[in-house]
Amino acid sequence: MFPASLCYTKIVPVDEVEEPSEGAFVEKATGKAVAQITQAEFFKASTAQELKGIYQQLSSQFTLERKDTEISALLAAASQVSSTSQSLSQSASEQAASVEQTSATMDSMSASISQNSDNARVTDGMATKA
Repeated sequence: MFPASLCYTKIVPVDEVEEPSEGAFVEKATGKAVAQITQAEFFKASTAQELKGIYQQLSSQFTLERKDTEISALLAAASQVSSTSQSLSQSASEQAASVEQTSATMDSMSASISQNSDNARVTDGMATKA
């Protein structure tokens, strides 16, 4: 039997390879050793007919299972994340507006302090003359 995870390798019959590159084929002993280590099964096809037989054998060992899954909790969580994201965005916008207002107030206070400083100098000058 095959493990839950299956490693895929493209299988090409030897007679369909025009010019095999050096080391393109796995020796049977090496293939069997890898299969044993990975808890898989080794197949070797030298012809298209052998390859077809391997595919037929493999298809009989696997089944397709359809499983319905309840996702309403996932959709509710996604909705909550979206709502929280919108709330955070709104709060960030409000904070930005508050920072702008604070900055404008500080500019106004700075102008008032500067005006008060000018007025104090004028008053000091008048008092010195008197």
